Amino acid sequence: MVGRLARTDLSPSHGLQPIFEGVSNSLHSIDDARRIGGKITIRVLRDSKQQRLKDEAGHLVCRPIRDIQIEDNGVGFTKPN
Repeated sequence: MVGRLARTDLSPSHGLQPIFEGVSNSLHSIDDARRIGGKITIRVLRDSKQQRLKDEAGHLVCRPIRDIQIEDNGVGFTKPN
């Protein structure tokens, strides 16, 4: 997923689609590994070099998202997939 999110052109109504697909891939990977203790970690990294965003009332809230990382303990990347 690293870098893919920045290159994905999505309408606001489909903004979470890449995260959904990443989690879906992780679930399949864990299933393929036949893991009982499957684990998915999602990290949202913010850009500390940019100014904070403002909400509708003009209050400063959070910094822009720089990256989203999805990690699992599934089979990983193999030649077949």
